[in-house]
Amino acid sequence: MKKIIVIFLGIFVSSCATGPSKQELLTADFGPPPSDYEKRIKDAFLTLLIDPTAPLYKINPPVKAFRFKGIINGGGYVYGWQSCGAVNSKNRMGGYAGWKLFSAFFYGPNPPKIHMGMFAESDGC
Repeated sequence: MKKIIVIFLGIFVSSCATGPSKQELLTADFGPPPSDYEKRIKDAFLTLLIDPTAPLYKINPPVKAFRFKGIINGGGYVYGWQSCGAVNSKNRMGGYAGWKLFSAFFYGPNPPKIHMGMFAESDGC
């Protein structure tokens, strides 16, 4: 019985890992690339960092990207722009904590969706 459940869960999870078709990517509306992407990323980090007064950034220009909306939100994809980079900010002791990988996903006028660490790696950064 346990084997059947494990096989079923494996099939279910792997069926969720497909991306949009080539035709969908060709006809997708990614919108214009964000011209102020560095400022929008830095503004998003103001609420995420312990000491947002002196962070160091390495930010790459945005590229076309997509994200899965999720089953709860009706499925499908959101198309936009993604910028990868790294941030080094101060910790509670006042010293720099080291470079942390991040991805920032832009769609429309919304603030970028920031993913850090292994979540940024899963976004392709």
